[in-house]
Amino acid sequence: MAPQHWNEFNPGLGVEYRADGWLVGGVAYRDSYYKVAKAAYVGYSYALPVVGEFSIEGTIRAGYIRGSGFSNWGALPSIGVSYGKTAVELEFLPAIKKTQASVLALMVRRSF
Repeated sequence: MAPQHWNEFNPGLGVEYRADGWLVGGVAYRDSYYKVAKAAYVGYSYALPVVGEFSIEGTIRAGYIRGSGFSNWGALPSIGVSYGKTAVELEFLPAIKKTQASVLALMVRRSF
């Protein structure tokens, strides 16, 4: 079997609505197979104020993903920092099957 050549740059765009810590959203991105993957989710986010407009955030999203080699339900935890209306989150999803790779994602979010 020939080695898999992964697309390791996976830009995407999403929309997320937040109210009182709860969130609902969707995202589409170019997956590791060079195809468009889509996901819809709900979740909860908690922000711990640090100083001024800086906060540390913990978020859990649960939903359905179609792409990246599978179609299934899943959960995705993330940690991040925010300043004002801009946040940066780090997400990690371990490989579920031997034929898949773990995912480390960086997401930048801007509130309007």
